Amino acid sequence: MNLHHNILKNKLKITVPKIDQMIDAANLAGAYGSKIIGSGCGGSIVAVSNINNEEKIMKSILEAGATDVSKVKISKGVF
Repeated sequence: MNLHHNILKNKLKITVPKIDQMIDAANLAGAYGSKIIGSGCGGSIVAVSNINNEEKIMKSILEAGATDVSKVKISKGVF
């Protein structure tokens, strides 16, 4: 994830400083990886973490400038 975000940031130049700050904050707070999602040029990010770090990561993203954060729990599916 981090490598892909770096390509989007440094090669394709489709990120914005505020998004980059939120991604850096999430990673410094212990996220396994973070990246911009959507069509680029602002919008949203996704950060992957273990359950023990999620509150710390969410707080750090908000402190970096996010207006809202949501957590998603991955389901085992229907099987």
